[in-house]
Amino acid sequence: GFILSEDGYVLTNYHVVEDAKTITVQGVKGSFATAYRAEVVATDKYNDLAIIKIADGRFSGFGTIPYRVKTSTSEVGEDVFVLGYPMTSTMGDEIKLTTGVISSKTGFQGDVSLYQISAPIQPGNSGGPLFDGSGNLVGVVSAKHKGAENVGYAIKTSCLNNLIETALPTSILPTKNTVSTLPLTGKVKSVKNFVFMKKCSSAATGSSAYNSGASNQTDNGSYRTVNYPTVAMRTDDGRLKVLSVDIKPNETVLTFSWKNISANDWITIERNCHIFANGVRYTLTRAEGIKIAPDKTEFSYAGETKTFKLYFPAIPPHTTTIDFVESAISTWQLYGIQLKIAPR
Repeated sequence: GFILSEDGYVLTNYHVVEDAKTITVQGVKGSFATAYRAEVVATDKYNDLAIIKIADGRFSGFGTIPYRVKTSTSEVGEDVFVLGYPMTSTMGDEIKLTTGVISSKTGFQGDVSLYQISAPIQPGNSGGPLFDGSGNLVGVVSAKHKGAENVGYAIKTSCLNNLIETALPTSILPTKNTVSTLPLTGKVKSVKNFVFMKKCSSAATGSSAYNSGASNQTDNGSYRTVNYPTVAMRTDDGRLKVLSVDIKPNETVLTFSWKNISANDWITIERNCHIFANGVRYTLTRAEGIKIAPDKTEFSYAGETKTFKLYFPAIPPHTTTIDFVESAISTWQLYGIQLKIAPR
Protein backbone atom coordinates (compact mmCIF):
# COMPACT_ATOMS: atom_id res chain seq x y z
CA GLY A 1 0.00 0.00 0.00
CA PHE A 2 1.05 3.65 -0.33
CA ILE A 3 0.09 7.04 1.05
CA LEU A 4 -2.71 9.15 -0.37
CA SER A 5 -2.79 11.88 2.28
CA GLU A 6 -0.65 13.08 5.15
CA ASP A 7 -3.29 12.35 7.79
CA GLY A 8 -3.40 8.58 7.41
CA TYR A 9 -5.14 7.48 4.19
CA VAL A 10 -3.46 4.57 2.40
CA LEU A 11 -4.39 2.92 -0.90
CA THR A 12 -4.21 -0.81 -1.59
CA ASN A 13 -6.04 -3.56 -3.48
CA TYR A 14 -9.47 -4.74 -2.43
CA HIS A 15 -8.34 -8.36 -2.60
CA VAL A 16 -5.61 -7.59 -0.06
CA VAL A 17 -8.05 -6.48 2.66
CA GLU A 18 -11.11 -8.54 1.67
CA ASP A 19 -12.57 -10.33 4.73
CA ALA A 20 -9.80 -8.96 6.95
CA LYS A 21 -10.81 -8.39 10.56
CA THR A 22 -7.41 -7.00 11.52
CA ILE A 23 -5.21 -4.72 9.38
CA THR A 24 -1.85 -3.30 10.43
CA VAL A 25 0.55 -1.03 8.55
CA GLN A 26 4.32 -1.30 8.93
CA GLY A 27 7.15 0.75 7.46
CA VAL A 28 5.83 4.20 8.42
CA LYS A 29 8.78 6.62 8.14
CA GLY A 30 10.93 3.62 7.27
CA SER A 31 10.43 1.85 10.60
CA PHE A 32 9.09 -1.69 10.93
CA ALA A 33 9.26 -1.66 14.71
CA THR A 34 5.70 -0.34 15.05
CA ALA A 35 2.60 -1.87 13.47
CA TYR A 36 -0.21 0.70 13.23
CA ARG A 37 -3.80 -0.48 13.30
CA ALA A 38 -5.87 0.55 10.26
CA GLU A 39 -9.44 0.21 9.04
CA VAL A 40 -11.13 0.14 5.64
CA VAL A 41 -12.96 3.38 4.74
CA ALA A 42 -13.84 2.86 1.05
CA THR A 43 -13.78 0.00 -1.45
CA ASP A 44 -14.30 -0.63 -5.14
CA LYS A 45 -14.54 -4.40 -5.49
CA TYR A 46 -15.04 -4.26 -9.27
CA ASN A 47 -11.79 -2.33 -9.85
CA ASP A 48 -9.97 -4.05 -6.95
CA LEU A 49 -9.26 -0.88 -4.95
CA ALA A 50 -9.51 -0.15 -1.24
CA ILE A 51 -8.72 2.91 0.85
CA ILE A 52 -7.73 2.28 4.44
CA LYS A 53 -7.00 4.78 7.18
CA ILE A 54 -4.63 4.45 10.10
CA ALA A 55 -6.74 4.55 13.27
CA ASP A 56 -4.09 4.39 15.95
CA GLY A 57 -3.42 6.90 18.73
CA ARG A 58 0.34 6.52 18.23
CA PHE A 59 0.18 7.75 14.63
CA SER A 60 1.39 11.35 14.17
CA GLY A 61 1.19 11.82 10.39
CA PHE A 62 3.22 10.88 7.34
CA GLY A 63 4.84 14.17 6.38
CA THR A 64 4.83 15.86 2.96
CA ILE A 65 4.13 13.48 0.08
CA PRO A 66 6.76 13.85 -2.71
CA TYR A 67 4.67 12.57 -5.65
CA ARG A 68 1.43 13.54 -7.34
CA VAL A 69 -1.31 11.35 -8.76
CA LYS A 70 -1.60 11.64 -12.54
CA THR A 71 -5.15 10.74 -13.59
CA SER A 72 -4.72 11.18 -17.35
CA THR A 73 -3.83 8.08 -19.37
CA SER A 74 -0.15 7.29 -19.90
CA GLU A 75 1.20 6.22 -23.28
CA VAL A 76 2.60 2.91 -24.48
CA GLY A 77 6.39 2.92 -24.16
CA GLU A 78 6.55 5.22 -21.12
CA ASP A 79 9.12 4.19 -18.52
CA VAL A 80 7.64 2.99 -15.23
CA PHE A 81 8.91 1.64 -11.93
CA VAL A 82 7.32 -0.37 -9.13
CA LEU A 83 8.10 -0.39 -5.42
CA GLY A 84 6.84 -3.03 -3.02
CA TYR A 85 7.48 -5.86 -0.59
CA PRO A 86 7.15 -9.09 -2.60
CA MET A 87 7.65 -12.54 -1.09
CA THR A 88 9.04 -11.21 2.19
CA SER A 89 9.46 -14.71 3.66
CA THR A 90 12.30 -15.41 1.20
CA MET A 91 13.22 -11.99 -0.24
CA GLY A 92 13.34 -10.08 3.06
CA ASP A 93 11.69 -6.91 4.35
CA GLU A 94 13.74 -4.37 2.36
CA ILE A 95 11.68 -2.55 -0.26
CA LYS A 96 12.20 -3.86 -3.81
CA LEU A 97 12.42 -1.90 -7.08
CA THR A 98 11.58 -3.21 -10.54
CA THR A 99 11.49 -1.21 -13.77
CA GLY A 100 9.88 -1.54 -17.18
CA VAL A 101 7.53 0.19 -19.59
CA ILE A 102 3.83 0.45 -20.24
CA SER A 103 3.28 -2.34 -22.75
CA SER A 104 -0.40 -1.64 -23.42
CA LYS A 105 -3.12 0.79 -22.39
CA THR A 106 -5.45 -2.16 -21.82
CA GLY A 107 -5.08 -5.12 -19.51
CA PHE A 108 -6.16 -8.74 -19.32
CA GLN A 109 -8.64 -9.56 -22.10
CA GLY A 110 -8.67 -5.91 -23.16
CA ASP A 111 -9.75 -4.46 -19.80
CA VAL A 112 -9.61 -0.66 -20.27
CA SER A 113 -9.25 -0.02 -16.52
CA LEU A 114 -5.79 -1.63 -16.54
CA TYR A 115 -2.31 -1.04 -17.92
CA GLN A 116 -0.16 -3.95 -19.02
CA ILE A 117 3.39 -3.41 -17.76
CA SER A 118 6.71 -5.15 -18.30
CA ALA A 119 8.10 -4.39 -14.81
CA PRO A 120 8.40 -7.77 -13.04
CA ILE A 121 5.97 -8.22 -10.14
CA GLN A 122 5.56 -11.03 -7.64
CA PRO A 123 3.10 -12.10 -4.94
CA GLY A 124 3.27 -9.35 -2.33
CA ASN A 125 3.50 -6.53 -4.88
CA SER A 126 -0.30 -6.21 -4.86
CA GLY A 127 -1.44 -2.75 -3.82
CA GLY A 128 1.94 -1.20 -4.54
CA PRO A 129 2.45 1.98 -6.56
CA LEU A 130 3.27 2.24 -10.26
CA PHE A 131 5.25 5.41 -11.00
CA ASP A 132 6.11 6.89 -14.38
CA GLY A 133 9.60 8.11 -15.26
CA SER A 134 8.89 11.52 -13.74
CA GLY A 135 7.79 10.05 -10.41
CA ASN A 136 4.08 10.60 -10.94
CA LEU A 137 1.78 7.91 -9.58
CA VAL A 138 -0.01 6.40 -12.59
CA GLY A 139 -1.30 3.03 -11.36
CA VAL A 140 -1.82 0.48 -8.62
CA VAL A 141 -0.18 -2.91 -9.09
CA SER A 142 -2.81 -5.65 -9.02
CA ALA A 143 -1.85 -8.91 -10.76
CA LYS A 144 0.56 -10.79 -13.01
CA HIS A 145 -0.14 -13.06 -15.96
CA LYS A 146 0.79 -16.57 -14.90
CA GLY A 147 1.07 -17.78 -18.45
CA ALA A 148 3.54 -15.13 -19.63
CA GLU A 149 6.88 -13.74 -18.56
CA ASN A 150 7.10 -10.16 -17.21
CA VAL A 151 3.48 -9.39 -17.98
CA GLY A 152 1.80 -7.58 -15.11
CA TYR A 153 -1.24 -5.39 -14.68
CA ALA A 154 -1.86 -2.14 -12.83
CA ILE A 155 -5.14 -0.35 -12.20
CA LYS A 156 -5.28 3.11 -13.75
CA THR A 157 -5.45 6.04 -11.33
CA SER A 158 -8.60 7.31 -13.04
CA CYS A 159 -10.40 4.47 -11.21
CA LEU A 160 -8.92 5.71 -7.94
CA ASN A 161 -10.16 9.21 -8.65
CA ASN A 162 -13.66 7.86 -9.24
CA LEU A 163 -13.61 5.96 -5.93
CA ILE A 164 -12.54 9.03 -3.98
CA GLU A 165 -15.17 11.24 -5.61
CA THR A 166 -17.85 8.67 -4.82
CA ALA A 167 -16.89 7.59 -1.31
CA LEU A 168 -15.12 10.50 0.38
CA PRO A 169 -16.32 14.05 1.07
CA THR A 170 -13.18 15.73 -0.33
CA SER A 171 -10.33 14.81 -2.66
CA ILE A 172 -7.29 13.35 -0.93
CA LEU A 173 -5.10 12.94 -4.02
CA PRO A 174 -1.57 14.35 -3.60
CA THR A 175 -0.98 17.04 -6.23
CA LYS A 176 2.68 18.13 -5.94
CA ASN A 177 5.64 16.29 -7.47
CA THR A 178 8.98 17.22 -5.90
CA VAL A 179 11.03 14.37 -7.42
CA SER A 180 10.58 14.86 -11.17
CA THR A 181 14.12 16.20 -11.76
CA LEU A 182 15.87 13.54 -9.66
CA PRO A 183 17.56 10.46 -11.13
CA LEU A 184 15.84 7.13 -10.48
CA THR A 185 17.99 6.50 -7.41
CA GLY A 186 16.88 9.85 -5.98
CA LYS A 187 13.23 9.20 -6.78
CA VAL A 188 13.34 5.82 -5.03
CA LYS A 189 15.07 7.29 -1.99
CA SER A 190 12.43 10.02 -1.72
CA VAL A 191 9.29 7.94 -2.20
CA LYS A 192 10.17 4.59 -0.60
CA ASN A 193 9.18 5.71 2.91
CA PHE A 194 5.67 6.38 1.60
CA VAL A 195 5.20 2.77 0.49
CA PHE A 196 4.18 0.34 3.22
CA MET A 197 3.78 -3.29 4.08
CA LYS A 198 0.36 -4.30 5.36
CA LYS A 199 -0.53 -7.39 7.31
CA CYS A 200 -4.14 -8.57 7.18
CA SER A 201 -5.76 -11.29 9.23
CA SER A 202 -9.19 -12.86 9.08
CA ALA A 203 -8.88 -13.77 12.76
CA ALA A 204 -10.31 -11.45 15.39
CA THR A 205 -8.96 -11.14 18.90
CA GLY A 206 -12.27 -12.36 20.32
CA SER A 207 -15.89 -12.56 19.30
CA SER A 208 -19.39 -13.11 20.58
CA ALA A 209 -22.57 -13.51 18.58
CA TYR A 210 -26.01 -12.20 19.46
CA ASN A 211 -28.70 -14.84 19.82
CA SER A 212 -30.42 -13.50 16.72
CA GLY A 213 -27.38 -14.36 14.63
CA ALA A 214 -27.67 -10.96 12.94
CA SER A 215 -24.90 -9.25 14.88
CA ASN A 216 -21.41 -10.05 16.01
CA GLN A 217 -18.82 -8.30 18.05
CA THR A 218 -15.05 -8.31 18.39
CA ASP A 219 -13.44 -7.02 21.54
CA ASN A 220 -9.82 -6.63 22.60
CA GLY A 221 -10.48 -4.61 25.75
CA SER A 222 -9.90 -1.07 24.50
CA TYR A 223 -11.26 -1.53 20.97
CA ARG A 224 -14.65 -3.01 20.21
CA THR A 225 -16.56 -3.45 16.96
CA VAL A 226 -20.23 -4.38 16.76
CA ASN A 227 -21.36 -5.45 13.30
CA TYR A 228 -25.01 -5.13 12.23
CA PRO A 229 -26.36 -4.16 15.67
CA THR A 230 -30.07 -4.45 16.34
CA VAL A 231 -32.12 -1.26 16.72
CA ALA A 232 -35.00 -1.12 19.22
CA MET A 233 -36.95 1.79 17.69
CA ARG A 234 -36.62 4.02 14.63
CA THR A 235 -38.46 6.88 12.95
CA ASP A 236 -37.40 6.28 9.33
CA ASP A 237 -38.71 3.82 6.73
CA GLY A 238 -35.96 1.29 7.41
CA ARG A 239 -33.59 2.24 4.59
CA LEU A 240 -30.96 3.64 6.97
CA LYS A 241 -28.89 0.61 7.96
CA VAL A 242 -26.34 0.55 10.79
CA LEU A 243 -23.54 -1.61 9.44
CA SER A 244 -21.19 -1.30 12.41
CA VAL A 245 -20.30 0.64 15.52
CA ASP A 246 -16.59 0.97 16.34
CA ILE A 247 -15.88 1.89 19.96
CA LYS A 248 -12.29 3.10 20.11
CA PRO A 249 -10.14 4.70 22.79
CA ASN A 250 -10.11 8.03 20.93
CA GLU A 251 -13.39 8.07 18.97
CA THR A 252 -16.65 6.30 18.13
CA VAL A 253 -17.44 5.50 14.49
CA LEU A 254 -20.86 4.58 13.13
CA THR A 255 -20.98 3.12 9.61
CA PHE A 256 -24.30 3.42 7.77
CA SER A 257 -25.74 2.57 4.38
CA TRP A 258 -28.68 4.18 2.57
CA LYS A 259 -30.45 2.91 -0.53
CA ASN A 260 -32.12 5.54 -2.68
CA ILE A 261 -35.43 5.23 -4.52
CA SER A 262 -34.98 7.51 -7.52
CA ALA A 263 -32.01 8.65 -9.58
CA ASN A 264 -32.37 12.28 -8.49
CA ASP A 265 -32.26 11.40 -4.79
CA TRP A 266 -29.69 12.86 -2.40
CA ILE A 267 -28.58 12.58 1.22
CA THR A 268 -26.83 14.92 3.63
CA ILE A 269 -25.96 14.98 7.33
CA GLU A 270 -26.55 17.79 9.81
CA ARG A 271 -23.40 19.20 11.37
CA ASN A 272 -24.86 18.94 14.88
CA CYS A 273 -26.07 15.35 14.62
CA HIS A 274 -25.23 13.37 17.72
CA ILE A 275 -25.35 10.14 19.66
CA PHE A 276 -26.50 9.63 23.24
CA ALA A 277 -24.60 7.20 25.47
CA ASN A 278 -25.25 6.80 29.18
CA GLY A 279 -27.20 10.07 29.22
CA VAL A 280 -24.37 12.08 27.62
CA ARG A 281 -24.62 13.75 24.21
CA TYR A 282 -21.69 13.36 21.78
CA THR A 283 -21.72 15.64 18.71
CA LEU A 284 -20.41 14.76 15.24
CA THR A 285 -16.72 15.55 14.66
CA ARG A 286 -16.42 14.58 10.99
CA ALA A 287 -18.05 12.55 8.23
CA GLU A 288 -16.79 10.39 5.36
CA GLY A 289 -18.81 9.39 2.33
CA ILE A 290 -21.60 11.90 2.99
CA LYS A 291 -21.55 15.68 2.73
CA ILE A 292 -22.45 17.94 5.61
CA ALA A 293 -25.51 20.17 5.14
CA PRO A 294 -26.20 22.31 3.23
CA ASP A 295 -24.04 20.34 0.75
CA LYS A 296 -25.62 17.20 -0.69
CA THR A 297 -24.36 13.78 -1.74
CA GLU A 298 -26.10 12.94 -5.03
CA PHE A 299 -27.12 9.52 -6.34
CA SER A 300 -26.46 8.41 -9.91
CA TYR A 301 -29.22 5.87 -10.44
CA ALA A 302 -32.32 4.43 -8.81
CA GLY A 303 -31.61 1.71 -6.26
CA GLU A 304 -28.02 2.86 -5.64
CA THR A 305 -26.67 2.26 -2.12
CA LYS A 306 -24.13 4.57 -0.50
CA THR A 307 -22.08 3.75 2.58
CA PHE A 308 -20.83 6.47 4.91
CA LYS A 309 -19.12 6.89 8.26
CA LEU A 310 -19.91 9.34 11.06
CA TYR A 311 -17.29 10.09 13.71
CA PHE A 312 -18.04 11.08 17.30
CA PRO A 313 -15.98 11.54 20.48
CA ALA A 314 -15.09 8.40 22.42
CA ILE A 315 -17.84 6.90 24.57
CA PRO A 316 -17.23 4.73 27.67
CA PRO A 317 -15.80 1.39 26.45
CA HIS A 318 -18.46 -0.81 28.05
CA THR A 319 -21.49 1.16 26.83
CA THR A 320 -24.35 -1.25 26.05
CA THR A 321 -26.75 0.94 24.01
CA ILE A 322 -26.65 4.25 22.15
CA ASP A 323 -29.18 6.45 20.37
CA PHE A 324 -28.46 8.22 17.09
CA VAL A 325 -30.31 11.45 16.28
CA GLU A 326 -29.53 13.59 13.26
CA SER A 327 -31.85 16.39 14.44
CA ALA A 328 -35.18 16.88 16.17
CA ILE A 329 -36.99 17.12 12.82
CA SER A 330 -35.04 14.48 10.88
CA THR A 331 -36.40 11.01 10.16
CA TRP A 332 -32.92 9.66 10.86
CA GLN A 333 -33.48 8.85 14.54
CA LEU A 334 -32.46 5.40 15.78
CA TYR A 335 -33.02 4.46 19.42
CA GLY A 336 -31.61 1.55 21.39
CA ILE A 337 -28.74 0.55 19.10
CA GLN A 338 -27.56 -2.60 20.89
CA LEU A 339 -23.87 -2.86 21.77
CA LYS A 340 -24.21 -5.44 24.52
CA ILE A 341 -22.74 -8.90 24.21
CA ALA A 342 -25.68 -11.24 24.59
CA PRO A 343 -25.37 -14.72 26.14
CA ARG A 344 -24.68 -17.49 23.66
